[in-house]
Amino acid sequence: MSVNFDEREQLKKAERDRLFQLPDFPQGHPDDDRGVLLSDQIQRYCQQYQLISPFDPELLKPAGYDLRVGRNYSKNGQHFALNDGMELEIEPYQVAIIETYETLNMPEFLIGRWNIRVQLAYEGLLWVGGAQVDPGFRGYLCCPIYNLSTKPVALKFRGKLAMIDFVTTTPFRDGECKSFDWRNRRMLVFPDYPPLRSGIEERVQKFQSSIEAAKKKTDGDLETASLDTRTKLGEIHQRIDTFLALVFTVVAVLFAGLGILATAGPGERSFVNPPAWVAAVALYFALRANRRSGQDAPQDKWHTRRPGALLIAAGAVLLSLAYHYWGGHFSLTDLIAAKPQAPEVMRAITTEKEEREAAIQNLQRQADAKFQSIQEQLGRLESAKSSTK
Repeated sequence: MSVNFDEREQLKKAERDRLFQLPDFPQGHPDDDRGVLLSDQIQRYCQQYQLISPFDPELLKPAGYDLRVGRNYSKNGQHFALNDGMELEIEPYQVAIIETYETLNMPEFLIGRWNIRVQLAYEGLLWVGGAQVDPGFRGYLCCPIYNLSTKPVALKFRGKLAMIDFVTTTPFRDGECKSFDWRNRRMLVFPDYPPLRSGIEERVQKFQSSIEAAKKKTDGDLETASLDTRTKLGEIHQRIDTFLALVFTVVAVLFAGLGILATAGPGERSFVNPPAWVAAVALYFALRANRRSGQDAPQDKWHTRRPGALLIAAGAVLLSLAYHYWGGHFSLTDLIAAKPQAPEVMRAITTEKEEREAAIQNLQRQADAKFQSIQEQLGRLESAKSSTK
């Protein structure tokens, strides 16, 4: 809410007219008014001279009165207005200028002393206005209020804000004592109060903005680092898979070659030769590793990566299997062709066996005869030895 110069002058004129209608206090205070006014005298002055208007007996204290949140306030350099059911919220480290709901009509023999309510002070609100209301003052009171807590504080329209008490002065002597010129005071209406911003709030906001910027930068750096790490891990996995594919391919080729060389004898050729199957298993793992590495790079087909090594390994395995298959096939054909000659071969083997058994028996008899002859010679030697003694 902003007003131009003409509107402000109109507001000032209306405010002066309103304040002119307030009753005047008599010159000099009664003899029995000394020190701080108690509740009975405050109430009497409010009822007779509108010391506080509007007056509510519920807000009267033993030696003071509770002032409430008024209609006008400013925050963040802007003016606002409140109505019934509305509230203003002061953010942490923020300042708000608040106008009171009550109008004061001070006589020449009283001063007012006001401050924020203790309950609001414990919520973190700090009152920084002038503590004294001069004798002869008429109008609303305004003051800046800071929120020094870390939580927002809400103030309702016509909610209790501050407490004021009244103290008598020395006798006022017209012409000798200075009087308060309320008609021409510099800040008569609320738009006269300059907008106020909290330096603490601005610094906190800048600090929070820098924290947010640093957080975003840190998040971006972490995301970039995470992406780089995933990329590098993918490259490492791809290299490992490539290495495994090459290793298994070489193993497949070696075992295929060993299967051919180790089974060169016609009697050992077989379709189920172990080296050939080891080569096949190695080829399977080579293909699997190659396919896994291809999945990390979807732009390439897995079967198009390193085709030369895979074709060599597959060809070696197939040649080994074919070699052993045909070798086993020809060995089986030879056995079938030699089957009719088996009885004759068995007879020859039996005859040779009998001849060798006869020769063994003859050798056994000759050995027994020689052993007998040796025993007889030993007996004669023992007899000759005994006769000599």
